[in-house]
This record gives sequence, C-alpha cells and structure tokens, in this order.
Amino acid sequence: MVENSQSISVISRLYMTDKNHIPDAFYLYDVDIDVYYRYVSDLAHHHAAIFGIRMAIEKREGKEIATFFKG
Repeated sequence: MVENSQSISVISRLYMTDKNHIPDAFYLYDVDIDVYYRYVSDLAHHHAAIFGIRMAIEKREGKEIATFFKG
C-alpha cells in the first residue's frame, strides 16, 4: 500500500490472470479469464462510483495496482 497527498494505491500480485493458476471452473464453463478480469474491474469501478470514489486499476509487471483518489 502506498499513500500520497492525492491517492492511496494498493499493489498486489496478479493471480487472476496468471495462466498457470487458472481454476478448473474457467475451463469447464468455457470462461475466458481476460473477459472475466475486465468484468470484475468494471464492477469495482461501478461500485466505487456509487459511493463517490474515483479509482483506477492497472496491470503492470505482474502486479495489479488499484488506486483510490482522495477528494
């Protein structure tokens, strides 16, 4: 977690798109992991907006960075 005067960023390993660790259910139900990841990201943005929170989610170097903007 990194905080500065304008935002708070949560940095974590990107397990969800790791092609070597995709749960079997994605294969059984023919769900594309990238489509699912976009859906989850869109859902996070939608729910944050309901509470008046601006946020950004990016993938970089095997990590996910979720940034929540202050004010």
